[in-house]
This record gives sequence, structure tokens and C-alpha cells, in this order.
Amino acid sequence: MWKTVLKAPITIGRTRIGMKPMPEDEDDECNKQLAEYARKIQGETLLYHDKFEITKKATYEPIPEKIACEALKLLNGQKFDVEDFKPGWRKKHYRKSIDSSGQDWHIYSTYKMYFDIDEVVIICNLVITTERYSSRDKVTLTKKAISKFNPTDMGMEQKVELMKYRHLVNWR
Repeated sequence: MWKTVLKAPITIGRTRIGMKPMPEDEDDECNKQLAEYARKIQGETLLYHDKFEITKKATYEPIPEKIACEALKLLNGQKFDVEDFKPGWRKKHYRKSIDSSGQDWHIYSTYKMYFDIDEVVIICNLVITTERYSSRDKVTLTKKAISKFNPTDMGMEQKVELMKYRHLVNWR
């Protein structure tokens, strides 16, 4: 009698009887990574730095896994190398995606250093929202370092030297 009842695997909790245990939600790995980044930013103490004022912001709401994975792919594809550096260059990486329900999602990612007229800015940023220009973001992961001095009198070599401070904002 028991042989006929247990022919098909039965799921109880996270384990199927008669089969090996199921892995933990592999489908939520990207959302878990975003949540971990948010916890890391929120828990980090901002230390005083003599050259930069550092700010941070982290908000996280679970989003469709497809969108979370696309956001991580966009973020992880970014580099911060001397070859990428150009004065005054502000390049945001942007991707629009649609989830399975037809909802539009907007993903913005920046990991760059640029010069404004009177400041140097280093930023690592990821924003995911359903409205293109909205303050109602589902995910915001940001650390920004803004110089405490005016860089207009600095030479290019000195400005490039500031790139060594990119670790101040890298939460990845």
C-alpha cells in the first residue's frame, strides 16, 4: 500500500519526500543581493574624511526578480578605471524593462567620478523605479562623496589622483 502512495514526490515545507532537498529560493537571488546591499549601506557608519563629505541612502522593497537581475547586471557591468575618466563627464547607465505583468521599470546606475565647477563628485548609485522621474523609488542604493575643496586650480594629475578615493563610495 505505501508503495503506491509514495510513487509521486510530495512537497512538505521545502523538502520533497522521496527526493533530495530543494535549494533555497534560487529564484530570489537577485532580490536577496539588493537587500544585502541595502543592509550594508544602512549599517555602515560614515567616518570623517578630510577631503570629502560622504552621504548615503538605502531603500529597498522587493521587486520582480527579472528586474532585480537586470539591475544587478547593469550595475556589475560598470567599471571605475582611469581610462573611463573624463573631466565633467556624467554618464548614467539606464535601462527600461517590462515585468511579466506589463509594468514598466526604469533602472539607473552610476559608478563614476566627475567634476562640477566647484567640486569633485564620486558616486556609486542604483535606482529602480516604476515612474521615470519619481521620488517613489522601489530601490535606492547610493553613496556619494563630494569634495570639501574647489578643484578648479588643480591640475589633471591631481584630479586623477583623487580617483584613489573611489573606495569611499563602493558598496558593491
